[in-house]
Amino acid sequence: IAYITIDIGFADFTCDDVSCLGPGIAAIETNLPPVLAALRAAAPTTPLIGMTIYDPFLPAWLDGDETLARMSVPIVGMINDALTTAYVESGAAVADVAGAFSTTDFTTMVSGPGGVEIPHNVAQVCAWTWLCAAPPLGPDRHANEAGHAVIAPLIQDEVVAMGRINDSLLYGGVCSLYVEAADDAIAGIIG
Repeated sequence: IAYITIDIGFADFTCDDVSCLGPGIAAIETNLPPVLAALRAAAPTTPLIGMTIYDPFLPAWLDGDETLARMSVPIVGMINDALTTAYVESGAAVADVAGAFSTTDFTTMVSGPGGVEIPHNVAQVCAWTWLCAAPPLGPDRHANEAGHAVIAPLIQDEVVAMGRINDSLLYGGVCSLYVEAADDAIAGIIG
C-alpha cells in the first residue's frame, strides 16, 4: 500500500442538527484514535493522511438561516481540531480541506443563485459538494467531482492525489484539475 487517506468524521454525527454536534465530537475523540492505531499497526511504514472537514451547515444561509451558518463555523472548527489532534498524535499528516473550502470566509461575497450575493464559503461548499444539489443527487454531505479535484492536491503527494482522482473517475465522477503554475513549467511537463 503506497498511502492511506482518511476522510472520517461525518458519520459520527447522527443528525444535521446543532444538538448532534457535541456527541459527534465526543464520538470522533473516542472512535478515531483506535482506528488510526489499527491502521498504523497494519501498515507501520505507510504514510497516513487525514483530512479535515468542510462545514455541512453553511447551506443553511441559502434557506435564510444565516445564524446557523455563522454559528456552525466555530463548531466545525472544534471538530477539525479534534480530527487534527488525533491525526497528529498518530503520526498522520493533515490535509486542510476546511481551509481549501474557505470555511471561515463570510467576508468575501460572490454571486449566488438568482444573482443574490452570498458568502464565498457558502458558494464553495455548494459548488464542491452535493449539499445544495436537488434530489436525487442531494442534498448529500459528500464532495462532488469538483470538490474531489480541490481535495486531491491538498494531499501534497502526487501518488495520493492520483489515487483520489482515480477513485473519483472509477465511481463515475468527472475530475477537473486546477493547476497554479507558470506556463513554462506546465509546458515542461506536458512537452
